Amino acid sequence: EDNDLRILLVSDPESPEVACCMNVHVGATSDAQYNIQGLAHFQEHMLFLGTADYPEEDSFERFLSLNGGSSNAYTDAEDTVYYFTMESASKFSEGLKRFGSFFTNPLFTEAATGRELNAINSEHAKNIQSDSFRVYQLNKGRANGRHPFSRFFTGNYETLRDRVSTADLRQTLIQFHQDHYSSNQMSLAVVGPQSISQLEQMTRQAFSKVPNRLSTTPELQWKSERVYDAAAPSLLPSFGSIVEMIPVQPLRQLTLSFPICYGQQDERQQALYNKQADYITHLLGHEGPNSLLSYLKYQKDWAQSLGTASDNELSDLTTLDISIELTKDGLQHVDEILELVFGTLQLYRDQPMPNYVLTECVQLTDLEWRFATKGGASNYVQSLATNVEKYGAQCQHPEWIVAGPRRLAISEQLTSAPRNGGTQIMTQSQLQETQKLIQDLLRNYLTVDNALLTVMSPDLLKSGGGKFQKEKWYGTQYRVKSIPSATLQKWKTARAPPEIQYPTPNLFLPTEQGLKVKLPPKKNLSKAQKQSMSSKPPSIIRKDDRWTVHFKPDDRYGQPKAFCVVELYNSGQFYQDARTAALGMLYVTSVLDRLEESVYDARLVGLTYDLQLLPKGLRLSFGGYNEQLPQYIVEVIAQLKSGNLLPSTDQELDRYMDSLKRGLEGFDTKQPYAHASYYAYLTLQPMGFQIPNDEIRQASAKLTLQDLKSFSVWDRTDYIRGEALIQGNWNQAEALQLMKDMDDALRPLSFSS
Repeated sequence: EDNDLRILLVSDPESPEVACCMNVHVGATSDAQYNIQGLAHFQEHMLFLGTADYPEEDSFERFLSLNGGSSNAYTDAEDTVYYFTMESASKFSEGLKRFGSFFTNPLFTEAATGRELNAINSEHAKNIQSDSFRVYQLNKGRANGRHPFSRFFTGNYETLRDRVSTADLRQTLIQFHQDHYSSNQMSLAVVGPQSISQLEQMTRQAFSKVPNRLSTTPELQWKSERVYDAAAPSLLPSFGSIVEMIPVQPLRQLTLSFPICYGQQDERQQALYNKQADYITHLLGHEGPNSLLSYLKYQKDWAQSLGTASDNELSDLTTLDISIELTKDGLQHVDEILELVFGTLQLYRDQPMPNYVLTECVQLTDLEWRFATKGGASNYVQSLATNVEKYGAQCQHPEWIVAGPRRLAISEQLTSAPRNGGTQIMTQSQLQETQKLIQDLLRNYLTVDNALLTVMSPDLLKSGGGKFQKEKWYGTQYRVKSIPSATLQKWKTARAPPEIQYPTPNLFLPTEQGLKVKLPPKKNLSKAQKQSMSSKPPSIIRKDDRWTVHFKPDDRYGQPKAFCVVELYNSGQFYQDARTAALGMLYVTSVLDRLEESVYDARLVGLTYDLQLLPKGLRLSFGGYNEQLPQYIVEVIAQLKSGNLLPSTDQELDRYMDSLKRGLEGFDTKQPYAHASYYAYLTLQPMGFQIPNDEIRQASAKLTLQDLKSFSVWDRTDYIRGEALIQGNWNQAEALQLMKDMDDALRPLSFSS
């Protein structure tokens, strides 16, 4: 008999592993019902520690380790997600049964309950050093105090041990499980090489006994409360103020967060399918000419970078976030920067987005969807299970559960098959509907009166403006500053300067002709044949006194993409000592930053580049859709060689020096595993080139603009030889022509061998 458990099965005969994920629609916001903060997170931990069918606490982990597997879980605001993967497909059925018992008959033994409190507290102790957790908790403190989102989610000794006995905690865990762990509030995704019928049989055997307790969706309990409400009580003021905080890392950042609260379910579904916030984040986060970032960085020298995101926090809340990395001067001009942000939003209200911007956004997401690189089963199965929860109840087509989060302009096609073939162009009705939704979002939510503003920097300790307080759970130092009414009014009437405009059409979008594959992938290959194709080395297509060129065409993956790596070898001149290593880091930091604006459109389309100065020489890496890639490579090399990308003034140099300095200093407060990873990396470097962070930091502090301008990269005479690897959707003639074009672009570079 069915128990209303929502299940999505994926048969992938080529998958090298099997995976399963369960999304339980209950999370940390439901802690409030039991007045124990961290209860849902603790429940997540306890489910791994023995069931009636498999009572040994480490039974599941031992089974997975014997079969090349692993497991994990996480607790979100409204969902708890459990997953595991295995290399042994033959043992998948048993793995599913063991996993299914988590949701049927967990033990919650008193002994395990007491011990696992240590793990919860250790996890919280680790998170105390994380600025992301600190900012998240401060923003929750600005939420409506009557809404459970305002509470502390992870839990620690204080909330789970000191305020409740172990016996009572165990009973509450059992009650929580009985109240919320019901099959009608669960979504399961399974991926494996078995057939659909085989997967269905295994899944039914493993999960048919999960009880259906007819639980209601948890969010109904607080439906009447808005998450952020200026009229409701809150720990910190929500709107009309700026929260200043002292970070652990040497960050200098301004953040605007706009909460978008949905009053009705249809509003939420409309946002899921139309994704109107994505078009706005695309524009605000644009890094090309005439963008907000371009103005802040090159006209004002107030910002180093700018990022945007749209995050679905809760079933009735999405946030649109803007994060601006500030320069030292920018920290002194926060009000003016905010005026520019609000002025840019006003530009979008006054001048609706050109249709080509909307169409390009759809084309970009469609390109990414059509030619996505296949990832691991673990991440895939997690996305499927969470998407079943978000999309499954409103859409009967499994393909939309897969495609819905990744594609735009799908609202008109919910009852039809997903679009295939060529890249979709928006219909006129879609353009009109999207324009309307964007304007509604801009006018109703992206306003001065609905902005949560945060500034973080260690330098705030040296500034005036009142005493700092300590946040309860993470010990974050913060203070709240009210914004004068005159400043708020100035922001409300702000207008963008003429230098900030909509981006011009993107000329790097590939044509359908350019997306054709030259060598169709071979089908129905055995595992041995695939391994043979993968192990076949590239062939040498050029070898002379300048270059050795390796080439391998793609006849397996069938992607209209290509990649090129070029190395210029010398005898370690970029790593002679700490000073040259620091100069190399400063050089790469500055030229790649200046290059970014001119190549941003190409990067949006998926064309990539990288420059590295290594102990053995210089490495250039390129990749992306092959149609425009040769021209892109030559243009990037030309700009790198021109010398125009280096800073021209001490003020400009100071921005890059500051960025390098904070990046090096940030090492001190990283987690221990990051330190271990860094020192392991150093041991892999050639002897004599193992220059540690502290030596580079000391050397970088003494560098000058003249040092950087004298640092020779492209006109050196000590390069010994050149080597290149060209691979992907090209034939040999095209690969040779590309190498010739790159060689011409690099000249008069010469080799001394």
